Amino acid sequence: DIVRSWGASVAVMDADRHDRLAAATQVLTHASVLAFGVALAELGVSADELLAVAPPPHRTLLALLARVAGGEPEVYWDVQAGNPYAGATRKALFDATAQVDRAAETLGDFTTLMKTADAALDNRSGELNAECQSLFDRIAEGHREIAEGHRE
Repeated sequence: DIVRSWGASVAVMDADRHDRLAAATQVLTHASVLAFGVALAELGVSADELLAVAPPPHRTLLALLARVAGGEPEVYWDVQAGNPYAGATRKALFDATAQVDRAAETLGDFTTLMKTADAALDNRSGELNAECQSLFDRIAEGHREIAEGHRE
């Protein structure tokens, strides 16, 4: 009731379902963002270089990386270590990355991979795409405001 009073929605479920959904929403998300950061570090490109040319999806991932990597390690470690589905979730991410690598060899395989990824959204793709566009519009507006502030 307290959480609801803050305006949050509360979903009641059993512990196993909670752990499965937390693995998908937290373990997978944080592992993806951290792997993105580690890959950037291995590529040896600076944040200044990236921000100078970053399209909205990349800028969004950089912002997510700043939030996660700048957080408390114990909190993010607990997400990765404490969930019984965490290992299988990270393995799914690893396997999916290998699938992207293989699919990049031909347009047909890559098209199939994109359709498989889109299918994970069920019938919510359109609304989520619109939400993404709105997010990108806000990021672009914020970026313009920051750039104008530097000029003054």
